[in-house]
Amino acid sequence: MTFIYISIYLIKYHISIARDFAQWIRDSAYFELFTEPPLNLVCFRYKGSDEENLNLMGKRINRVGAYERGIQKLHDAGIGVYASFVFGYDYDDPAVFDEFLGFAERNRIEGAFLPLLTPFPGTRIYQRLKQEGRILTEDWSKYDMATVVFQPKRMTVEELQEGFWKVNRSFYSIPSMAKRIFNPFHIRRSLIIFGPMNLGLWPAVKKAEGYFKRASGEPR
Repeated sequence: MTFIYISIYLIKYHISIARDFAQWIRDSAYFELFTEPPLNLVCFRYKGSDEENLNLMGKRINRVGAYERGIQKLHDAGIGVYASFVFGYDYDDPAVFDEFLGFAERNRIEGAFLPLLTPFPGTRIYQRLKQEGRILTEDWSKYDMATVVFQPKRMTVEELQEGFWKVNRSFYSIPSMAKRIFNPFHIRRSLIIFGPMNLGLWPAVKKAEGYFKRASGEPR
C-alpha cells in the first residue's frame, strides 16, 4: 500500500507542475529568466486531443493548441520536452494511440511517459469505476500502470492493452526517433539527454512487453 500512497502523492504533485508550466509559458519575462543553459528539458502532461476527456477529469488548464504553442516556444529556446500521456479515459477510443503518435511526431516531442490509466484505491476515479462495476481486479500487484485493471468505455480490454504496447513500441522506435529528435538542420542542446535516452528505451520497451506478456500468459 505504501507504493500506492506514494503514487497518489506524485500524481497530485505533477498536476501542480502542469499548472505552473501553463503559467510559465504564458509569462514571457518569467520564461526568459529560466530558459538559459543548463536547462535542457521540461516535463508536462499532455491530456489528449479530446476536449471531453478534459471536461470529464475536471481539467480546465490545458488545450492542444496551447500545448503546441508552448512546445514550439520551448524548442525555439533549445529546450527539450518530456511529456506524459495517460491512455484509457472514458472518451478514448482505439484511434487515440495513432492520434498521440501523430501529435508527438508533428511537435517533435523528445521523450514521453506513456502509462495506462490506473485507478488507485482512494482516488475519485477508483470510486467512480467501482460504483459503475468496471473494476476488473483488486489484485494490487497488477496496478502497475502497464496492465488494464478496469473495463474501458469505448474499447475492449484487449484493444486498450495492445494499444498501450503499440504506442510505447512505436514512440520508441527508430523511425519515430528520426522524426522527433534527429533534425540535421536544427540541433538542440537537449539532444545530449534525449538521444541516449531514446536509444536506451528502444530495446527496454520491447523487453518489458515480453516480460508482461509472459507473466499474463499472453502470446508474444
